[in-house]
Amino acid sequence: MRKGEETSALRETIDRALTEMAEDGTLTELSVKYFGTDITQSR
Repeated sequence: MRKGEETSALRETIDRALTEMAEDGTLTELSVKYFGTDITQSR
């Protein structure tokens, strides 16, 4: 795997994880706990 491919694979994995966390509410819970606001809401 080349450097660019590794970066792309990592981005895809992170995106997939964040999407799953947003869908099940985990991302909202964590953002409120640590940032004091729901970062999943668009402004």
